[in-house]
Amino acid sequence: MKGGLYDNMQVLMLGSALMMLFLFAASFFDVNASTNETTAVSIAKAGDLGNPFYEQHYEGTLGKPELLNQSLTGNFTGEGILNGSLNVSAEVNFERTFRDNDTAFLQGNAQLIAENGDTAVYDYYAFTNYNSDGTSQGSGVSIFNDGASGELSFLSNTIGIYKNFVDSSGNGTFLMWQWK
Repeated sequence: MKGGLYDNMQVLMLGSALMMLFLFAASFFDVNASTNETTAVSIAKAGDLGNPFYEQHYEGTLGKPELLNQSLTGNFTGEGILNGSLNVSAEVNFERTFRDNDTAFLQGNAQLIAENGDTAVYDYYAFTNYNSDGTSQGSGVSIFNDGASGELSFLSNTIGIYKNFVDSSGNGTFLMWQWK
């Protein structure tokens, strides 16, 4: 019973976060009041996030999904750069559940730590798609809590969206944009 309630809460949190993202994006559309039409240019502008504020490169050994609904939990650490100049380390905990169509659902939490000890913590939810050539790409949402400190305090109570790419040799790139 406890697991079912926990799963339902996670689905509600993910659904709420995604709904907020879609509603927020919709608020940027340039709607013509006389015809009530949204132009392709306004939609493109709403999706233009500019440069990512966080970038991380890493080596990964994540394999293609083998069994449906099989979950794997773990953690890893990495190094990245915030806003082009602030070095941070990332401590990441994850649960990856393999789905059909060579897809995995990921959820977990992470902590970014600046060299001076400042921190920012977030929960995340993502989907990763695995390709037959050994590459993968994913996208997700990060929800930062309100306790970010010092140089990372700009992340308190914010949402990030991200993309993740891994080539066939296991070289990964993680890019995150702050949703404003």
